[in-house]
Amino acid sequence: MPRLRWIRAAFLLLFCLTAPLAAEDVSKQWSYVYMPPGAVSLPSEITDWQPAPYLINPPRPEDEAATVLWLRMETPRRMAVSSHLFLGGVDQGFRLYDGDDALLHSFAVGPGGQVEFQGYPFQLIRMPPSLPRALYFEIVSDHVNIGLIGDVRLGSAEQIISDILWRDAGRTVIALICIGVGLLGLAIYMLTRSASYGAFTWFCIW
Repeated sequence: MPRLRWIRAAFLLLFCLTAPLAAEDVSKQWSYVYMPPGAVSLPSEITDWQPAPYLINPPRPEDEAATVLWLRMETPRRMAVSSHLFLGGVDQGFRLYDGDDALLHSFAVGPGGQVEFQGYPFQLIRMPPSLPRALYFEIVSDHVNIGLIGDVRLGSAEQIISDILWRDAGRTVIALICIGVGLLGLAIYMLTRSASYGAFTWFCIW
């Protein structure tokens, strides 16, 4: 029933807003290495990791053929339960492996390892029941930028959604106010057919 769906959605939103903000920012203490395409197929084959100063465009080697970026993240040991991994975005495609070389997730990477560009959406990836000790990203890009964009967080889905809602609460409130005022202007325009109210409505909603 439509009313029941609305009630469920309201309870989910309320739960997310009141959930503890415990999703952990794990965008620090990473390692990286650049490799030529096809040089390795699994993270266990890589030995020359080095600390990553940042996750987007870390310093490149002199070897111009090394265009595939591998990133390694050591997961927090205190998070032993099933979690979700949140990525603000990836430039441009990636495969995600656990410490046993098992493929956990893939996005915008074709069978031959080429990029199949699908934009820069955020990623919310469910982790295995037992959180791996390390996560490995094989990232490919067909232009100058490569790596992870924005926040990297680990926690329950509810905690991550709550973080996002609270972080953007100010902008969300402003957007809702603009939409409300725009709908009010639309109602007045429908009654009066005033061009000024029509322009005002267009401005508020868009």
